[in-house]
Amino acid sequence: MHAFISLSHHDLAFVRGTVVPALRNAAIDPWLYDAAVPGDNWVEAVLRHIGDGDWFIVTLTETFQESISQRRGACYTELLWIVDQVATSRRKCRLIIIWCAGEVPDLLRTWNAIDVRSDMGRLESELKRAADADRAASTISENCAKAPPAPVRALKRPEVAGPIDLPELARYNFNSNARKYFRSIVAGKPMQRDNAEVLLRHFCGLMEAGKARRPETWLDAGCGTGLLAYLFDDLKGRSEFAWMNDCRVRAGFDYAPEMLGIVNAFNQEGHWYTHTFEADLRYCGSDTLMRELHQSKVDLIVANNVVHWLFSEDVIEKCFSRMYEMLDRNGGCLAASIAAVGTGSEFFRAYRAEVEERLPPTEQDRWRRHLQNPIGLQGVDAVVDIARRCRFRIERAQQVYEPKEFDSTDEYVRDVRAYGEEVLMAPLLGLPSVDREQVWSGIARRFRELNRAKFNQNRYVHNQFVIYLLAVRHD
Repeated sequence: MHAFISLSHHDLAFVRGTVVPALRNAAIDPWLYDAAVPGDNWVEAVLRHIGDGDWFIVTLTETFQESISQRRGACYTELLWIVDQVATSRRKCRLIIIWCAGEVPDLLRTWNAIDVRSDMGRLESELKRAADADRAASTISENCAKAPPAPVRALKRPEVAGPIDLPELARYNFNSNARKYFRSIVAGKPMQRDNAEVLLRHFCGLMEAGKARRPETWLDAGCGTGLLAYLFDDLKGRSEFAWMNDCRVRAGFDYAPEMLGIVNAFNQEGHWYTHTFEADLRYCGSDTLMRELHQSKVDLIVANNVVHWLFSEDVIEKCFSRMYEMLDRNGGCLAASIAAVGTGSEFFRAYRAEVEERLPPTEQDRWRRHLQNPIGLQGVDAVVDIARRCRFRIERAQQVYEPKEFDSTDEYVRDVRAYGEEVLMAPLLGLPSVDREQVWSGIARRFRELNRAKFNQNRYVHNQFVIYLLAVRHD
């Protein structure tokens, strides 16, 4: 693995004498600006190594802090490039802050820093811990690619008569693409892992404020795609997540058997989950927990990027009621991340136009709601209303805009198509494949025209909104 080190030139001796040896002892190959040879273009060299880096090291010293506070100079420019690379990278990368002095600036507060202000000796052990985590993730991903298919049953493609059948189509899609999803979760930086970490940090904040109790049991709804326990394993060594080590029940369920089969193949000796079982969020309740866990309640339910695959508000409300039923009465907590309406808004406009040109008028109305509003919600207010109707007390409800930029509109269309064609193309499932290819080509063509008109270049910004909800049961 390669590391790009961002530093003030005043700190070069410190970095060469302390940081570089610690990185090499962790088997990380460092690159410093002074490695550029005479005649190299500094900007091109730095951008090339940032683009190729697996790790980005920010040495937060007094002189580096001064550059950040003044918002100018090479340190500040490099920092902006690094943050942008980490936020938009299509592959796994890690930003590590070596906190030597001052306060961590707002731009970097979402990353866990190595605090060496009073103990420089912990630098090497912390770098080794991060390196071990990345290598373990890489090994799991490689093993997943090599492993034989898990011995689980195949799912038959469901008949789709309308939006009410879309959850079953999503289940079929996840089952058919299980290996791809698993590899992206453990080897890259998909939304599932980012959102799960945000949820866990919010939950830790509730515990610290005395608004949620320390859990002894937790349930991961949709464990195959979220793989929350993998993230737990990465975080539980940090002090704020120490409670994870003491949880006696760590349960997860998924409704796609192939996803569950892959998770079970790597859940060696219950390392991530103490219990896993096949279940559907639409039907899972206290009776399911009693059958699978021999208890009817849990302290914490995490529904990470799973609720919106239910597609309609009435089904989502029934699921909230079931989750309320499964939570302990004395402060059981639901932590959920939900893709909000507006996700990929331009994509859905282009998709709707292409689909409606090929659907007969009698079929258009049936799919209009799905094409306009893929999850049947209108944003954070609708989610809060559902939770309150189900008797939850809302402790946190936040809708966050998280734009994702793609280098080209065609790249975005390919990504969307690879992620969920079986769901996104539901109205056209009965048409020949050649017609479906024409629809996708039409969408890509519309995007190219749209973005050239807007930006005079071929790029696309994905308008991604995520709702973070933390709700506590109270009777």
